Amino acid sequence: MGCITGWTPRELELPLSFLGSGSYNAEIYADGPNAAANAKDSTVEKRRVDARTTLKLKLAPGGGAAIRLTPAR
Repeated sequence: MGCITGWTPRELELPLSFLGSGSYNAEIYADGPNAAANAKDSTVEKRRVDARTTLKLKLAPGGGAAIRLTPAR
């Protein structure tokens, strides 16, 4: 999945209710805390999610996020 924003920073709540049953591994590539001043500032977070999870993303001006989901084993 992916999301981008224009020049207005925003916070996004992304429900994962579309996921099937079971758990998934999420690799979240997102804007870092200083991304508004330094476009290369980014973070990578790995966590386990399921259909009840809502991801909270902070998108920097001109920023975005990419999320890779794979079934947990």
